[in-house]
Amino acid sequence: MDKYTLKGSLSETLDGIIWKIETDSKLPLIAVETRHPDTRSATFSVFNYQSGHCTYRNANIDDSWHWNLDKIYNGILLLHSYLHESTPEHTGIIALDKQGNMAWQLFNRTLFELAEEGLIVYDPKIAPKKLELAALETGNLGGLDKTSYTSLMGSIEIPDVLDDYAQYKPFMKGLVQGPVFYKCLNGKSILAYHTKKENLFSQQLTVIQDGAIVLHDILDEGIQKMNPEAFFIDHGYLFYIRRKQELVSYFV
Repeated sequence: MDKYTLKGSLSETLDGIIWKIETDSKLPLIAVETRHPDTRSATFSVFNYQSGHCTYRNANIDDSWHWNLDKIYNGILLLHSYLHESTPEHTGIIALDKQGNMAWQLFNRTLFELAEEGLIVYDPKIAPKKLELAALETGNLGGLDKTSYTSLMGSIEIPDVLDDYAQYKPFMKGLVQGPVFYKCLNGKSILAYHTKKENLFSQQLTVIQDGAIVLHDILDEGIQKMNPEAFFIDHGYLFYIRRKQELVSYFV
């Protein structure tokens, strides 16, 4: 591999709009929720970001529009619904197995947290919360004291806002508008920013190493307002969404 290139690990174009993505804390997997407003449906896909292999694509469930990606844990995809349409409070759990098929469901429990021991859940209709342990593979419930589990620590790194980016201006293509998002990893400076032309914005991503551009990409263009999110890092991999339908990752 040339010194001034990055190793691409994943490039997938999905049907519909990429709505949410989550990475697995145990395995090199990334889960994607895509939304299809024309059919009022949602689908779910899982990819191995190290190998680039598709584990499954466009898994569906009944009434999918009312279910959202929550977490992926050891290859099991977890979905949630909402207690009411007008509230952000979650309710219900559906688990998809490693082939994208429904493994189990709990309609009267809400996922609270992932733990080494399994899933920490509670009944949203009972106050105060009474935490229980649910088995990841089956959804079977068991009693649990709320202090007796080991929380899983997330590894996702999100960028910071870079106030002074003068040293990077020679590498940035166009007149920069708004905040510049920045992360440094393994001697590489990762920048995401917007430029403006004829009242429309373009969102760009640039990776710089040793005074050279090792990656430049257009995340979106011809947009009327700036996008709030750009990229994140997990286990040494750079992840970003391109044109709302493409999931891309590079080993950094």
